[in-house]
Amino acid sequence: MTARRVEVERLSVTSSKLFDDVVATIEAAVGKPDMVEFAKATTGAQTIGELERAIQAGLGRGGPMMFLKLDHA
Repeated sequence: MTARRVEVERLSVTSSKLFDDVVATIEAAVGKPDMVEFAKATTGAQTIGELERAIQAGLGRGGPMMFLKLDHA
């Protein structure tokens, strides 16, 4: 097994809004593709253009995509 370093930037924001409202706003901007269909579209892509279109279709308006959501509460 090979270890690889990944750099992550952590942001901290103070807001007067309720936590649930902030989370809802963020989640509304994140793409949530049907992962079964997403997997079919990406693995079935025959060209880089087809792959890019399949990925773009799953992105949210800000660019991120949610693959999995875990609630640790």
